Amino acid sequence: MKIGIFTGRVLDPLHPRIVSYMEFFEKRGLSCQLVPPVKNRILSRINWLSLHFFDLYSVYYQRKKVSLFDIVIIQDLKYLPLSRYAKELNKTVIYETLDNNVSLRAYQLFKKLTFLKPFEKSIISAFTRKEKKYASHFCDKIIVNSKALVKYFDGRADLIYYSSSFETIGIRNNVKLNPALLYLGEFSYDKGASEIIELQNKLGIKLFIFGTIRADSLSEVVMVNKMIHHVYRLSHEELSLKIEDLFKNYFLIGTSMVKPVHFSYATQEANKEIDYLAMGIPIIGNHRQPTEEKIVAGCGIFIEDDKGCGEIMSDEGFRDKLTKNCKDYYSMYYSYDHFTKAMVDAFSPFLDKKE
Repeated sequence: MKIGIFTGRVLDPLHPRIVSYMEFFEKRGLSCQLVPPVKNRILSRINWLSLHFFDLYSVYYQRKKVSLFDIVIIQDLKYLPLSRYAKELNKTVIYETLDNNVSLRAYQLFKKLTFLKPFEKSIISAFTRKEKKYASHFCDKIIVNSKALVKYFDGRADLIYYSSSFETIGIRNNVKLNPALLYLGEFSYDKGASEIIELQNKLGIKLFIFGTIRADSLSEVVMVNKMIHHVYRLSHEELSLKIEDLFKNYFLIGTSMVKPVHFSYATQEANKEIDYLAMGIPIIGNHRQPTEEKIVAGCGIFIEDDKGCGEIMSDEGFRDKLTKNCKDYYSMYYSYDHFTKAMVDAFSPFLDKKE
């Protein structure tokens, strides 16, 4: 049996979700191949026919490869029209989306093309209908990673949470060491970069950033601050080694200040938060719904909580409690065992039928 994952995600380094999928299938002796998008600056202009909600050029170019696979997994809204070709060939089609991509793309579109802003509601409504139509008519199953997306698909999606690749790190966050802030992922204004830098200045401790910084103005701020250490995107293996080194010298505190600038950011799970929990790293965050849920459960403190900030800086007992809560919360919802069980439940009907 052959499985094709048609993805628009970064392949170097591989997205952790893709790694988890490939490991799951390989452990079951199944052939799994990644099919990335096709880059062509000239011909890709056809994507403007869908306002770049869909990658029409890649879909057209890669459609013939659908015949090579028994199960076609489509990751991301951009590739979703491929489901129609796959269903015509009687393939099993799985649609996985990890964001509310309609609201995410719409936000990017209206920032760039402000003259379209008056048509915002109608454009979002039209592409929401398109996404749901493709998903229900041409896909055998929908997989999402958040409760918000289950609701978005009217309860017809399977919820498979992100499981952190840092789960197996054996080093414990040492409550006796000096504190330092940690940030994982793309560092941007929409993801709370300004608030995190302000927090670093307020607490007067080091901040370690691992991820891409696209804004030049933000890069300049980071470069001139000797208390901020920035490393661009690394492979999981390289990043694991970096974090293990940090654990030897610091009590790490995760930062997550994603701003609810659109519906997806307001409601989606942030992978960085789950990574923090897996490593027993408490979170300093805002009141964005998924972040708030973790903090209310005892896995961190809110950024405006001056008393909590004081305790997490120096109170070993408070640190120890938060660290334990993080580990317990992760085990309860996001562990690899939970991921594996959910994958078995989602894919067994198709895998059994193909055997």
